[in-house]
Amino acid sequence: MTQKGIIHIIDDEPIIHDVLGDLLSSEGYEVENSASGEEALDKHSSQSFQLVLLDLLLPGIDGIEVLKKLKKIDPNSVIIIITAFASVESAISAMKIGAYDYIQKPFKHDELLITVQRAIEYRKLQKENLRLKDELQRKFSFENIIGKSKVMKNVFESVKATAPTRSTILLQGESGTGKELVARAIHQNSDRKNFPFIIVNSGSLPPDLLESHLFGHVKGAFTGAVSSKKGLFEAA
Repeated sequence: MTQKGIIHIIDDEPIIHDVLGDLLSSEGYEVENSASGEEALDKHSSQSFQLVLLDLLLPGIDGIEVLKKLKKIDPNSVIIIITAFASVESAISAMKIGAYDYIQKPFKHDELLITVQRAIEYRKLQKENLRLKDELQRKFSFENIIGKSKVMKNVFESVKATAPTRSTILLQGESGTGKELVARAIHQNSDRKNFPFIIVNSGSLPPDLLESHLFGHVKGAFTGAVSSKKGLFEAA
């Protein structure tokens, strides 16, 4: 596998395979060709690709159906639709289903390469986000809060019980006992884990600035407000 990854071209026209194959290979990509939806789906069942270039007009299974099936195999697959001008409306429909973008035939080489490059970067960011979420899940799962005593087991049970709810939770304990770690574990095990977790150290906020920090302010609201600022409630 090349450093840039493998691009899967799904098109029934040999000339498209030749043109795109030469163009993408010259940019350092490895290319895999399929002439039908059935052939493409068979390859995706056992192989992963950095990017897919998918023609809408295919023999047998049409491009829209192939797109749906590819998304079932790999929901994170990045797919660019290849379409003729007359099928632009169908390409837009494909994007609503989950395609990343579309290019029109006949395409300009430079424009196609830019679209491919953007899609590859998107794929990299996608993978990095998944990696970070997985790392966060491991870091703040119960396995990373050490404790075998009866008291700690009770804490774990409390986290499991309260995390799925929308109850207000108060954690008490001396400095250094792990209150923030437990708070993050509650957040990470809740249905809000993909949303922001905002930390507010209210003890360090001057009383006259507490309202501004929590609710935000607009430019010129008071002396020193040189720009608008989003409050912590809004950020959360």
